[in-house]
Amino acid sequence: MINKINSSSLVLTCLLAYIFLGANPFQGSSGGFHANMEGSADSFKQIFIICLFIFSIAFVKLKKGVLLFFFNNKILLLFMFWCCASLTWSVDPFVSTKRFILFILIFFIIYINICWVSVSKLLNIVFYTVMVLSFIDITFCLLAPSLAISPIGWTGVHGHKNTLGLVSAIGAILTLWYLINEKTNVFKFYLYSFVISIQIVLLVMSESKTSFILFIFSLAVMVGVKFNILRLLIKYISITFMMVLSLFVLDITFHITSFSTGLFNNLSDDFLTGRVVIWRFLFEHIQNNPFIGVGYGAFWGVGQNSVYGDEGWWTTKIGEGHSGYLDLLVTLGLVGLLLFLLLIKQTLTRCIIMISSQKEYIPVLSIYTFCLLHAVTESSFVNSTQAIWVVFLLSTVLIGKKFYNDN
Repeated sequence: MINKINSSSLVLTCLLAYIFLGANPFQGSSGGFHANMEGSADSFKQIFIICLFIFSIAFVKLKKGVLLFFFNNKILLLFMFWCCASLTWSVDPFVSTKRFILFILIFFIIYINICWVSVSKLLNIVFYTVMVLSFIDITFCLLAPSLAISPIGWTGVHGHKNTLGLVSAIGAILTLWYLINEKTNVFKFYLYSFVISIQIVLLVMSESKTSFILFIFSLAVMVGVKFNILRLLIKYISITFMMVLSLFVLDITFHITSFSTGLFNNLSDDFLTGRVVIWRFLFEHIQNNPFIGVGYGAFWGVGQNSVYGDEGWWTTKIGEGHSGYLDLLVTLGLVGLLLFLLLIKQTLTRCIIMISSQKEYIPVLSIYTFCLLHAVTESSFVNSTQAIWVVFLLSTVLIGKKFYNDN
């Protein structure tokens, strides 16, 4: 069992390190962007993920009773089934199938390995992985500043400033949790203080406004729940968020009222750094396939088969809708988004229940909240190699496993 636990820790560390880097180290940022836009294959990424999957199957294997846990998670199963079914009506079945296979491989890498690690072990894996990356980032920025900065902000060793921002924010949330719970070991206290200082500096340097704002909000959630300030409210806040989001999506899709459409039509094109223009464009296509969408991963970055065709030069300059929820809606339709929202609600409810008996789920809830809110203005969901998506899957499977074991 010790070997299996060590093997699982190694696999999860390798996966997180690769995902948190946010770029193929053997492919320039422009080459990676071109591949994403055209739906081209990234051979290194594919080989790396396949190797982790094979290693998991060969050396880790499934723990007894794990299959029962998987088949008892009906909402997750239904969501994955819907993603698979959407391949049959995808506008580009080949690209959709490739992306779905990558999603399945990453899911089972997480699923197989997380069954062998505890919540404390997983938090340690995330903490030390991000800590090492933070030291590398700050060193790279100091020694090779011309290579660690882009025209829109510092990137460190990552492919984009937003990746540096979200990785630093997640690391700082977890480091603060260790810091406020460290009462005896003076060395660890100063280590955590030093690490969180570096991570906050990197977060500010990245100029990632989304990650910085959500970092503050997630800290408030963590501290509030830790000291029993928000514990009674957090469940109702999450339910309210889900209801408002659902009503907004229905209104935008079916024009039940003029509120949502009027809201976006009246906003400046420069609002939220140009996201409003992209969202208006998305809404037009959402209305063409409101229930089933255009197929898994078949909207952005599918080259000549793109559903938006030749609708303007700017459509070839972006590879995402800058909203995970809207990207889900345009690719998987209302059915897919509804299943996903139900999965979120189930996971949040389970996490809140478990916090009362195991405090280590407080930082999990905080990071999970960060993921949910990050997807409002960034395309984070069902994008297999996005850091937020992998962290979201880790949290979902971890919480589901613990809840299943307890019941």
